[in-house]
Parts: sequence; structure tokens; C-alpha cells
Amino acid sequence: MLELRFLGACDVQTGRPSATQDTITQPRRLALLLYLAIAEPGGLHARDRLIALLWPDADEASARHSLRNALHALRRALGDEALVTSGDAFVGLAPAVNCDVRELRAHLAAGRIEEALALWHGELVPGFHVSGAPEFERWLEGQRRSLLEAVRAAAWGRARQLEGRGEEEIEAVRRAVRLDPLDEPGTRHLMRLLVAAGDRAGAVRACEELAAHLAHEIGAEPSPETRALADAARAGAAPGTAAEGPVANAVEASRRPAAEQAAAPSEPGPIVAGAPRRRRRVPGLLLAGGMALLALAGASRLRRPAPAPAPDAAAAERAVLRLPARYRADTSAYASYLRGLALRFRYRFMASRDTFAALVDREPLYVPGLCGLAHALL
Repeated sequence: MLELRFLGACDVQTGRPSATQDTITQPRRLALLLYLAIAEPGGLHARDRLIALLWPDADEASARHSLRNALHALRRALGDEALVTSGDAFVGLAPAVNCDVRELRAHLAAGRIEEALALWHGELVPGFHVSGAPEFERWLEGQRRSLLEAVRAAAWGRARQLEGRGEEEIEAVRRAVRLDPLDEPGTRHLMRLLVAAGDRAGAVRACEELAAHLAHEIGAEPSPETRALADAARAGAAPGTAAEGPVANAVEASRRPAAEQAAAPSEPGPIVAGAPRRRRRVPGLLLAGGMALLALAGASRLRRPAPAPAPDAAAAERAVLRLPARYRADTSAYASYLRGLALRFRYRFMASRDTFAALVDREPLYVPGLCGLAHALL
């Protein structure tokens, strides 16, 4: 039985002793297999589409030759029965092939949340990319994002189902937070559950883990509300009485459609991303809101006194450019960083304007990157 495992790692089990991983995992062959296995809608795919994805810069004759060679290598490694064709124009993966992504989607569609979550071992083919195939890279990033969002939504749905079930609810919320370690409202909900169960040390650890992720990923700190909750846990005080609902109100708000979030009254304090994320519902609002925030940030700068001059050029550079070195050297990592900032504010621009202005002051590189970020999210 042919088994394809793409979640958390890439593992292709062919059952054929002559097949080698090297034959299958050559980048474009693996990209071709991945696309045939999980692209939606499933079934047969046009060869012209595969060529445009994986050999965009080659002339037609060379591209078709490369596709034929890749398909031949896959047949040799996987078996003739693994691939199906329709004439010379279409090719696909046989429905009988087992694929963890296909199974996960089927479980989610049928409401079998535990079975779906059991299949999630991490990001879709983490670290894999194909150089010189930008459209495939965009497709792959979209698949990674949509799968993760679907799994996060399922995990929070399961947590809601287990409300009031003690340790079961705690473990369900812990699992949901683990899927989105930047979800600050979700972490606060977990902390309250842990304190209520008498595990104050666990609540403090949850806050410390959140702080580590925020510092590493977006250079931010937990909100005063979260820090106060951790301090209360350390001191042995009862959890705060301001109710956040069965699953925290802030968590629920982060799961509303983006258009509803934009229309909702603003709340004070920094907004942290939750899951799932629905960005494409309000592309115009994102761009308009981002531009408005830049204007607010600029106005805020005009009102503030000029900072004291740095004692030397090196100190001045450190004061202005505080991005981690990996973001300055790697444009892909920086793009992810910008997306993280945008998702942290979750479309609630007015509530985030002061924090955003501080970020603009602290990291001027964010300003020219905003237009590119907005374009990437549309």
C-alpha cells in the first residue's frame, strides 16, 4: 500500500524495495507528487498547469520533456498503478493512494475532530521549497496556511465541546494554544483554567512560554493583563473575576469573521492573533486601515519630543534598527515577521494605534514594508 505522509515531515512508503527516497524527493518530483496528492479539487490535473507551476521559465518543449521525466521517475518509484492519465493532457494520483492530508480533510469534513487532530504532526512539508517556481511556492504557502487554520479552528471547537469537563477541557485548550503559541487571549484562558484547578505553577509556565514566543517571533511582550494574571498566580491569588466566557471572549472575538471584527467597538490594549484567521474577507479594509494607522503613527510622532541623540553611530543604529539579524538578512523571514505583526492586530486598528505607532517608531523598516505586506495579504 502506498502511503504519503506530508504533515510534520515528508515520508513516502512505497512497499517497493527498489524504490529509493532519493528518487522521490528530488525537489520537483516531490513538488509534483505533493500537488497531485493534495491540490483541490482533486482528480486529474492539466499538464499545462503542472508545467506553469514547476517549470515556468523553460520553453515549452523543454518543460514538457521535464514533466515526462518526472512522471516517469514517479511511476518507477511508486508503481504504475499510482498515477492515472487521460490522454496526453491530464494526469492525477490514484484515489486508492493513502495520504495524511487527504485523511485529515475527510475527518474535518465529517466532524471527527479527534481523529483529525491525531493526524496533525506539524506544518505541511516543513522547510521544503522549490527554487525558480514562485507560483508553486505561493500555492504551497496557501496550503500550509489553510491546513493550519482548519486544525486550529477544530482544536478550539473541541475545547468548547469539553467546557466544564475539568482536566479534559484543560488538555483541549492546551492543545489549541500549542497550535498557535502567539494566541495571547487563548493563553490567558488556559492560565485561568490552570489556576482554578490549583496548578498555579502551570499557569506561570504558560505565561513564560507565551513571552518567549512573542519575543522570538515578533519582538513583543505579553500584555499587562496577562502579566497581572501570572503575578496573581505566583502570589497564590484567585483568578480574575472579569469573565471571558467559556472560551475567553477575546478568543471568541478572534474567531469572528474579519468584517465583524472591524465593525466591533474598539477595546483598549494590544490585540494578539488567535485562530482561525480569515484575512481575505476584508482586503480593502486591511489596506485602508494600514494606511490610516501609518497616518496616526506619523501624527503621533509629530506630537512626541525628539529622542535624545545617541552617543555614537553604533548606538544610533542599534536604537533605530532593532530587528533580529535574521530578519535583516532574510527577506522571506522578514515577510513572515510583517505578517505576524498584522495578524497580531487582528484588524482592530483603532484599539491598536498606540502600539502600532510605537512599532513604527521602533522599527522604521516596517513602514516601507507595509504596502508589500498588504499586497501579500490581499
